[in-house]
Amino acid sequence: MNPIITHEIKAYSFFSALAKENISLARIHIHFFLKNIPNSSNPPSLKNRFISLIKASGLALRALLLCLPLINKIPKLPSKEAVLGAVSKDGMLLEYVPAHLKEDIEIVNAAIKNNPEALSFASKQVVLTVVGENGMLLQYVPEDLKEDIEIVNAAIKNNPEALSFVSREVASGFIIQRSELLKYASNDLKEDQDFILELIPEPDMSEWESFRTEHSKLRVNCSQDFAFSQVPKILKHISLKLKEDSDFMVRVVEKNFWALLECASGKVEKDVLDAMQSKGKDLSGLKKFTQNYKARLNSA
Repeated sequence: MNPIITHEIKAYSFFSALAKENISLARIHIHFFLKNIPNSSNPPSLKNRFISLIKASGLALRALLLCLPLINKIPKLPSKEAVLGAVSKDGMLLEYVPAHLKEDIEIVNAAIKNNPEALSFASKQVVLTVVGENGMLLQYVPEDLKEDIEIVNAAIKNNPEALSFVSREVASGFIIQRSELLKYASNDLKEDQDFILELIPEPDMSEWESFRTEHSKLRVNCSQDFAFSQVPKILKHISLKLKEDSDFMVRVVEKNFWALLECASGKVEKDVLDAMQSKGKDLSGLKKFTQNYKARLNSA
């Protein structure tokens, strides 16, 4: 890598930052000098106001002097091609690249190809484009942008596994809308019983009566697809550990009886049915259906 180009990129960033800082401080002092003296017992003294004016003038002059090296080097500032070559060899130089070049997707792509962590220096719009093409790069995005719904949505649309890089709060919002995303969430969210219970919908009792009528006529072939379509989809994505937890499955079935069809084993199913029976809820019809259905599966 050309050390002169690297030096120029860093110098531009350094002098620009210092000049902006001095101008910002100068504006604060000017504001203090110009503001109306409040009608209070302890207004800013005239002396302090003039001190602020002197400080503002000094800071403005310093900012101008800091800009002189930049003005002098404008014709010599690295071209896009030179910057592209530099970040291709050291992606982290993107931090010092002028703002307008940080918006250049070609330069950003070259930088993150060398070092994905360089994505932390790109703008939101560039990040949105990048993660839309490679969702897994979301892990290198600044934390504040990982809270941006638009960016996270673009990332998981490209690769659902990107959901594992966002906060619990952001992830839960997406899972509520798309239950299948639960399998890509962090382990603590996958095993959060209260969170999963919140996602279990209440059953449609009119559908249950319809199912019982159909089943009582032994039209199992007609009703089995319907029955399994009623099982809360979220249960297809929870961990086996939870499906084998009888206490948890009792809570789930108590909220939505169709969940009985997702019990991990005969023991869990028996525990659930016994618990529901003790609560005065007879699921014998659904039990008979599951037995018939599983028998058909085993004989197939």
